Amino acid sequence: MESAEIRSRWLRFFESGSRTGLTHTVVPSASLILNDPNLLLVNAGMVPFKPYFLGEMAPPYSRATSVQKCVRTLDIDEVGKTTRHASFFQMCGNFSFGIISKKALSRWRGSF
Repeated sequence: MESAEIRSRWLRFFESGSRTGLTHTVVPSASLILNDPNLLLVNAGMVPFKPYFLGEMAPPYSRATSVQKCVRTLDIDEVGKTTRHASFFQMCGNFSFGIISKKALSRWRGSF
């Protein structure tokens, strides 16, 4: 399976609400450079949603899914020395800005 197919299946699964009925809004990848004084580059999939988690902004949706472009910086000196150190990757994520019950979450287990 190609990585493009994995990304596509991920987004479709959460957008459709498969097995849970909890649909997610598909959010496009944000820029690698955000207006955040604490980060030089986006290093995790949740970074574009940070203002919602911190309560600085009201989220425009209750649930979201994305495939966020990220840059690895923690061990940048190791990039290129091994196959497991890369500088760019895409992180699949699903996020809730409200409460999701444990019962609903348990329906996702083993769904991927």
